[in-house]
Amino acid sequence: MRRLFCIKLFALLLLGVCSSAQAMNVLPYVMSSQDFYRAWPDQRPLSEQLSAVVNSPADPINMRQVSPVRVAFLLSGKASSIENKSLLLSFKRRMKELGIAYQITVYDHLQSLKVANPFELIKKEKPNYLVATDLNVMQSHVVERVLQQGKIKVIFFNLSTPLKNWKYQPPFMYVGFNQLKTVQTLASYLDRQLPKNTKLAALVLPSGYLNDLRCNGFLDAMASRNRHIGYVQAVANNEEAAYVAARRILRKTPNAFIFSCTQSISNGVVRAIKTYHNSHPHQVKSKAERVSEEGGLPSAQTNSWGLSVHEVDHLINGPVMVSSLFMWDDLAIAVAEGIKGSMEGKAEPMLYVGRTMIMSPEQDSTSLHLMLQQAYRYSAVIW
Repeated sequence: MRRLFCIKLFALLLLGVCSSAQAMNVLPYVMSSQDFYRAWPDQRPLSEQLSAVVNSPADPINMRQVSPVRVAFLLSGKASSIENKSLLLSFKRRMKELGIAYQITVYDHLQSLKVANPFELIKKEKPNYLVATDLNVMQSHVVERVLQQGKIKVIFFNLSTPLKNWKYQPPFMYVGFNQLKTVQTLASYLDRQLPKNTKLAALVLPSGYLNDLRCNGFLDAMASRNRHIGYVQAVANNEEAAYVAARRILRKTPNAFIFSCTQSISNGVVRAIKTYHNSHPHQVKSKAERVSEEGGLPSAQTNSWGLSVHEVDHLINGPVMVSSLFMWDDLAIAVAEGIKGSMEGKAEPMLYVGRTMIMSPEQDSTSLHLMLQQAYRYSAVIW
């Protein structure tokens, strides 16, 4: 009971129940990859081996299956979102290349399931692996029950900071990106590119894991570079909420740089910038005017996260100044390869950290498209 209480308490802390705009509440309860490898040095070579496998052509499984492996996915949001479609398509393609017979069950809104306890439904399905893509209240409750039962191997998807409370009874694997390192790289780029007197604003998430690591991580990274962000607002993680908030910012500071903490927020900010430009064309400065001034942007800009269907166009034509591109398909490939290794009885790493890159207008269109094709090497067809 004590362990179960700790898990429930941690889930509440992880969701940011007591979060503030600047506090990074999650950090005391998660481990960085550096801390993880210091605690378990034998894991580093295993992680490096998996990274090499992920970046190599598929090597078919070396065993005869008696029955298909059963994999359940707990998705955040709808299965039709770009992120989830990319995950499922990439996973299926790699499993096919690996020659693994499998069955997939997808749960894309646990709250809408017509059962009192989603865990009982998952338990009835008896999957061999459970891939959880979020740590909201519902998923946390289901995952803690699964870990307590100990019969299903849990994979945390898009989470690269192992949870301290679960370090002695860990999930099978964490796969994700280093959010803190990513926003440090982003802040460094913006500090070099933005004129010193640029007005800065930020649209962040209300609370939770991604807010504490990515949103607040960015605010801290800019503060460490003496970059003052004059306006910070928490918005829901959807395009419309971001659009309304960005319109409000643009009315006061039409040439601000607005930090967008997620792709959905970025989509809303880009739409607001375009709308503002169309209705106030005389306020958009030319490049020549920008050069002749000592500072300030010619017009408002934001950042992106490599998940827009208009990514390259937005970078080249101005609404987006920089994009943090995650090698998104690599995560799904790592899940498939981890399952393969487990089926073959091999030692698999507990942690896989994916690669990220910076996309900027300094790169030509061909290079930007090639980077996107690399990031979505299996799932580019959905774009």
